[in-house]
Amino acid sequence: MQHFAFGAKTKTRAIFSVLLISLLSLVTTPSHAEELSELSPDSLFSRILAKNQHTLFETVVAQGIEQSAVEAAFDYFDAHRSEIKNQKYMTLVDFSQHISAKRMHLINLETGEVEHIEVAHALNSDPERTGFPVVFGNVFNSEKTALGFFLTLHDYQGTLGRGLALKGLSVTNSRTFQRKIVLHPWYVGSEHSKKYGSKECPLKGGCPTMGCFGVPFASSNAIIDKLKAGSLLYAFTDLSSMRSNDY
Repeated sequence: MQHFAFGAKTKTRAIFSVLLISLLSLVTTPSHAEELSELSPDSLFSRILAKNQHTLFETVVAQGIEQSAVEAAFDYFDAHRSEIKNQKYMTLVDFSQHISAKRMHLINLETGEVEHIEVAHALNSDPERTGFPVVFGNVFNSEKTALGFFLTLHDYQGTLGRGLALKGLSVTNSRTFQRKIVLHPWYVGSEHSKKYGSKECPLKGGCPTMGCFGVPFASSNAIIDKLKAGSLLYAFTDLSSMRSNDY
């Protein structure tokens, strides 16, 4: 899949790290030890090496997440880790999948465990009401989903319950906070039946939002507890299915 990613061409440092560790497991000469010690101790990949978690990348990809998206997210994390205060969790959202799919992938960076969760997209990102978002945007009052890298902020209590404020880190989502795009509990997954068929919920499998990331009511508190206070979230899609991205 050729996916949307804001910034430079996706790098493959994660793959190289895996290959490097495989080679180091075969040789233990002083020269190789010196090469390993030259890696920055602050690097995500250095921490993986230090903990001998050389299968983290492979473990995450094996659980159904697009490989190039994982590479992009790991690379962004490594380059901006000083901005990312919550370094235990990372979230990837694959908007190339249907609204009924568990397309939000919450990754535990310490263990490689991945939780797959339903998440809603915005109403106007799906003009033909197929359940697949194809139109994206960062424009005020557009009611469209924005793509790119986000940083989680503080939690808050809203009309739908507890929510999580977000900050856009990419040019494609730079107005996230001003647009009041947040993560909040919503009618997706098994809970969408409570609203399905209404004007606000024309989609089978999940109700669209006005631009926010809507997650199931039943699991929203647990999700927010893990992601709050500075974790990285990456929303992407397949370029071949994207019609437009206005920002």
